[in-house]
Amino acid sequence: MKKIWLTIAAILIILILFLGFSTGWFGGKGEKGPKMAVCPVCKMKVLVTETTPTYVFKGKTYYFMNEEHKNIFVEEPERFLK
Repeated sequence: MKKIWLTIAAILIILILFLGFSTGWFGGKGEKGPKMAVCPVCKMKVLVTETTPTYVFKGKTYYFMNEEHKNIFVEEPERFLK
């Protein structure tokens, strides 16, 4: 009887670990960090949020450090995409 309980406990532990890592409970592949992009004007990393300035050029979305950088890019996008 003791062997059955140990087997059930082992199965439950394996199941919990599998579910935990597959869903991100323990930092597995289900965990995602914040979305980051590179501002094409200053080449610095930008945290992408709902308020991050963006501009779509030739079907690609670009993210900017601030509105000023966006305006500079919009005037001459090809200059920053070399």
